[in-house]
Amino acid sequence: MKKLLVFALVLGLVAGALSMPATAKKKKKKKKPVRVERVAEGAYTGSGGGLYGNLSGNNFGGASFPTGSEEKYVTVEVTDASGTAISGSVGQDPDGDSFTDEKGTYCGSTEDPISIEPGVDIVVYVDQGTCAGGPSLVTQGTIKVTFSNLP
Repeated sequence: MKKLLVFALVLGLVAGALSMPATAKKKKKKKKPVRVERVAEGAYTGSGGGLYGNLSGNNFGGASFPTGSEEKYVTVEVTDASGTAISGSVGQDPDGDSFTDEKGTYCGSTEDPISIEPGVDIVVYVDQGTCAGGPSLVTQGTIKVTFSNLP
C-alpha cells in the first residue's frame, strides 16, 4: 500500500512537471507590420509650361497627389514620350506657407522610398536638364507614384 501511494505521488509530480513547461512556452507572438501600398498616376505636359510650369527656371511640369493618413513613404517612376530618363524632385508644403519643401529627388525613378508627411499632398516635379549622364528632355508623359506605410 505504501509503495502504491509513493508511486501515485511520483506519477502525479512527473505529470505536473511535464505539463508546466507546455504552458510556460506559450508566448504572444508579435505581429509584424503589414505593408500597405497604393498606386496613383498623373499626366504632365512639359513643353507648354504644364502644371507647375516655370519657363524662367528649369522646372517644366509635374503633378500633385493627395496622401493618406498612414502613407509615410513614396516612390516615383516617370515615363516621358521623349524616351529619355527625366530628372525631378518630390516636395510637400506641410506648414501651408505656399512654399514646397523638397523631400527627395529622382532620375527616371527613385532609388529608395522617400519619406513624406502623412496626410499632406505631394508634388512631383519634372525638370529639364541632365539625368544619368544624358539629357532630361521633358515633353509629356506619366508620373506613377506608389505610396506605402513602410519603406
